Amino acid sequence: MKISVCTDMLLGDIPTPEALRLVKAAGADAAEFWGTGGKDLAVIAAVAREIELPIATFCAPGPSLISPEGPVGFAAALRENVACCDTLACRQLIVTSGKPEWGWTPAEMHTNLTESLLAAVPVLEEYDLILTIEPLNSSEQSYLCSSREAFDICRLAGSPHLRVLYDLYHMQYMEGNLLNTLLANLPAVGHLHAANLPGRISPARGEINYPHIVKELEIMGYTGYLGFEFLPQQCEKQAIVAEIATAISLVRMK
Repeated sequence: MKISVCTDMLLGDIPTPEALRLVKAAGADAAEFWGTGGKDLAVIAAVAREIELPIATFCAPGPSLISPEGPVGFAAALRENVACCDTLACRQLIVTSGKPEWGWTPAEMHTNLTESLLAAVPVLEEYDLILTIEPLNSSEQSYLCSSREAFDICRLAGSPHLRVLYDLYHMQYMEGNLLNTLLANLPAVGHLHAANLPGRISPARGEINYPHIVKELEIMGYTGYLGFEFLPQQCEKQAIVAEIATAISLVRMK
């Protein structure tokens, strides 16, 4: 299983170029981060090339997908972000649905989300990008907190350029039944995120059996990344590197 580490989550107080070197030292196969704001992408790309650590994915900018502006505005923002993808040599992006606002009905939000993602597909296909939509747990104030809804929209789109980011922490929080859900929908999974419960802790601890899940996914042919997005126990950078390395060893146990 290829492991990616979210530098903004685990090493957010450290400049991204330095964080990439720490992630590499921990034994990760790639790195990822949230938004591009405030980051020197050219420097990040140069360091990534130097140390041979790919950027697996990052978050796409744009309006809320469930807002009335989503169907038109998101596709336009996605097109404007292609240059960032080119700089980072990264063809995969992450998006969440957005936060509900007072007065929007569930049906309206679902329609806007669906139309926003469908409108993005031609842009994704034109520039050979993959967009992964991520359901979150209900405490995150995100409209989309159901993997079923996310998978249904991807199936409706019918394009391999639109997939689901299945976050095992969020979906254990909301749904459970992780492995059955993943195996039933594996062709539509574009990326995985890993943390454990309770408390969004390292995959090396907690109630989710990551070694078993990783083994089964590999048997079924999943070749994408498992992205670490957990809260480290300590704030000292070498302690975080050690915690990442321990988690990598744990999830790769057979």
